Amino acid sequence: KKRKRKRKKKTNDDDDNDDADTSTTLQQPSEDKEKVVEEVEEEEEEKAVQKFSNFNDLPLCERTLRAMQDIGYEKLTPIQAEAIPFALSGKDIVASAQTGSGKTLAFVLPAIVHINAQDLLKPGDGPIVLVLAPTRELALQIMEECNKFGHTSKIKYSCLYGGASKGPQARDLRKGI
Repeated sequence: KKRKRKRKKKTNDDDDNDDADTSTTLQQPSEDKEKVVEEVEEEEEEKAVQKFSNFNDLPLCERTLRAMQDIGYEKLTPIQAEAIPFALSGKDIVASAQTGSGKTLAFVLPAIVHINAQDLLKPGDGPIVLVLAPTRELALQIMEECNKFGHTSKIKYSCLYGGASKGPQARDLRKGI
């Protein structure tokens, strides 16, 4: 909540007390003013985030757009239309949607844009993007989405999880991902 400071006016009665002119009081804004401030802040935030309706509007490389067209992706799903613009503008996202609604692609595509904007990695550099998943199955599903589009940008990726042979995973890390 925003609060306004109001300076107390000096009167003739206050002449003997010099501190009276510097005292301040806090005043609660009215509910109406508070709502207006919140609405203005929300409008400014919405204007700062560009809206997209289809994949061709996204700042993706030509190869990635072609891969999406080959798969048959044309329009963004509702979760993608909401999440992708915020992710591309660097904001954090917490989203919830049904299975199959396109949540994974909603964070994989902005990650691809971010990776492509970086300088090429040198041997020994760490990963640019790290995705954590609570289960092996979900981690593998996320990797499948990365398989569809990561190769179009020559992005290296790997899925690391417990309960499997460490050899191939360690080899991926040594090669650089």
